[in-house]
Amino acid sequence: MMIMACTLFTPVLLVMVKVIQGQVAVKGHCPEVTTVDNFDVSRYSGVWYETKRLFFLIEGNGICVNATYTPQEDGTVQVLNQNYNPEQVSTRKCIHIGWLNGLRRHSRCCV
Repeated sequence: MMIMACTLFTPVLLVMVKVIQGQVAVKGHCPEVTTVDNFDVSRYSGVWYETKRLFFLIEGNGICVNATYTPQEDGTVQVLNQNYNPEQVSTRKCIHIGWLNGLRRHSRCCV
């Protein structure tokens, strides 16, 4: 009986893993997206607060999530993501540096 249950469970699990490609179960793949031409980073810069969320494992039980976008003199944009975890009484910060043109990426995280 146990062997039969495992035999049936394994293929179902493999199919589910193939279908689910993120933390949110949806049918299919992520859509192709295009970037915005002539993006005005100054209109986007500042502090943005999260109003709704889906569970994201790396953020744990973080609340008061916000992101601060700051244009840099060298043409990059610094992104400071922060959240507060009331269970650990701690704030998690992660700094990312992004480029508006090209595929260069850099990020630094600290807890």
